[in-house]
Amino acid sequence: GDWDAGLSMRIGAQIVLEEVNRNPALLPGYELKVVWQDGLCLKSAGTELFHQNLFDKTYKAFAPGRNLSELDADGDGTITTADTAPMFEVWGADRVSPDPVGFLGPGCSGAAMDTAALASAARFPMVSASASRPALSDRSTYPHFFRTIMP
Repeated sequence: GDWDAGLSMRIGAQIVLEEVNRNPALLPGYELKVVWQDGLCLKSAGTELFHQNLFDKTYKAFAPGRNLSELDADGDGTITTADTAPMFEVWGADRVSPDPVGFLGPGCSGAAMDTAALASAARFPMVSASASRPALSDRSTYPHFFRTIMP
């Protein structure tokens, strides 16, 4: 379903990404890149995206290269999934190289639990800015899950 906070989180993360990449003292010799994706706050969508990324090396990029004003396709002042549905592009390993080394999101706790379980099985680090369900603090179940919000 629609979750408006995801867009503002993308904007904030983009600002941080640019700041980190501009400062050569933070990660010398590295440039951070992000493939924005939309798991729709659904368990099935988030795990499917993660599975495609990790095993199939395909990435359903969400509105790549689009600015915020372009996301309101119908111009009604509200950005919805219906507005952005046609703005996805499927990328392969030729566009996403080297392979990703981490996963940001999902924002919703339910989707994060399933995706974090898969990420942990693959020993793939995952960070969420808003998944706050206390169960995600269980390090034996989710050893590779981290968050920037208090549970």
